[in-house]
Amino acid sequence: MAIRARGMGLFVLLTGCAVTMAVGCGSSSKKSINPTQGDAGAAGANEGGAAGSSEEPSAAGQAGSDEAGAGGVAGGAAGSAGEGGSAGTTEPLACAPQGDANALAIDNEVPPSVCRGAAAFTIYSTDDADYSFACCGVSNTETPYSAQLTAFGEGTLGNGGLIQFVVPAGAPFGTQELAVTCEAGPADTVFRVDVKEGTAPVVTSIDTSTIAISTPGLTLTGKNLADVSDVYLVPTDGGRLQSCDVDMTTASSVHCLFEALYPGEYNVVAATEACGAAVNQPHVVVTGVAACEATGTVQYAQIQNETTVQACPGAIAFGYYYAPQAPTHFTCCGKSNAETAFGATLTASSIGANGNGYIQFEVPSGADLGTQLVTVSCLGTVAENGFYVEVNDGAPPAVTAVEPTTLTTSASGLTITGSNLANVDSIVLLPTNGGPEGRCYVDNSTKTETSLECNFDGLSAGEYDVVVLEPNCGASVNQPHITVTPDP
Repeated sequence: MAIRARGMGLFVLLTGCAVTMAVGCGSSSKKSINPTQGDAGAAGANEGGAAGSSEEPSAAGQAGSDEAGAGGVAGGAAGSAGEGGSAGTTEPLACAPQGDANALAIDNEVPPSVCRGAAAFTIYSTDDADYSFACCGVSNTETPYSAQLTAFGEGTLGNGGLIQFVVPAGAPFGTQELAVTCEAGPADTVFRVDVKEGTAPVVTSIDTSTIAISTPGLTLTGKNLADVSDVYLVPTDGGRLQSCDVDMTTASSVHCLFEALYPGEYNVVAATEACGAAVNQPHVVVTGVAACEATGTVQYAQIQNETTVQACPGAIAFGYYYAPQAPTHFTCCGKSNAETAFGATLTASSIGANGNGYIQFEVPSGADLGTQLVTVSCLGTVAENGFYVEVNDGAPPAVTAVEPTTLTTSASGLTITGSNLANVDSIVLLPTNGGPEGRCYVDNSTKTETSLECNFDGLSAGEYDVVVLEPNCGASVNQPHITVTPDP
């Protein structure tokens, strides 16, 4: 089952490491409960076989002979009747729902195919939920089994993502469904799966537990991995699903290449089309670029890419964003998709109460030329579409000084000195207090390589940074600060 992130959609693959569940995890800080074998059924006597253990779900034990009933496959189901006796009783898995999940709906349009001992996963949505939660499920099979269902949502609001459970070793083959109960009570939904014959993939390790956003790929080792078609990094902190494109598989290893990475904490999931996902889902931490730390919680962000931003190496790529629920200033971390990938710290400044503003980052001096996509990861979300920039060959504008540093709302002319200013066409006064920006278009007759003049109309009082823009090479790195005061 291939899952892809689509904009701000709900396509997030889930693992069960942030809440108690029946899967192993690759981090010592994550609780794991590994499946155990059930106890043997008691001797087949006139009273019938005794129940198996109740630690994990399973199918019934085999029929007892004159001597003893055979053990339950994975614990939790009853021993079958001994010769002349009646069947034992079935005890459910001890399951405690955790976290809020209001109006849970599980997508059952195409039941996922899964093998015994693998993780079955599918999409869910809610009206409102924690970004991670757990529910309990009981199957409608002839011998019912129970399972803990775990979910991680995309984004801190947790209103959509994927939900999964481990199919017990004794589950019958064929289509079946689990009735779902969450913390608030029974959910008006079921989890439908198609259990197939086959061998579940097993992951035993990954080649590193800490990776940088510039890391090109990842290697997983284990067994039954030849049919792995997808590898995902699944966020455990309300982030966004990361895809890793599989480019090589053997029976004991998988190698994949990242399309994009965002800083955060993740579990690594190896999935097949026919047998579901590996139960062991190792934990990794993705680190950002040096000195990049996202600040200011952002619930949704979109970079405006109607026109690709132009910039030269060593200049500022200066773009526009929309984030309706964000602070006046916030920072995000980014990574380019160029062959020589670079990381960036993006700073955003609002220009009003409608959620619009400017976002910018410095293009490193060694950046590849050409169009690049910089993925943008903010605190609490990931920008829906990334930042497209065309890196051109050229010398960026450089500002050394502005005069005067204090203007009034009616006297608003600036003189700027520096270098590479001959092609500058506009200047933006970027507010530092979230108010409206100022902009003027440079009179070509007044500018030289080292100076230019610009007059602003209708400025509002406030504090501003001066951003000098050149259409081919982007903005100056130095953005001096000025103050605009009301007329006396």
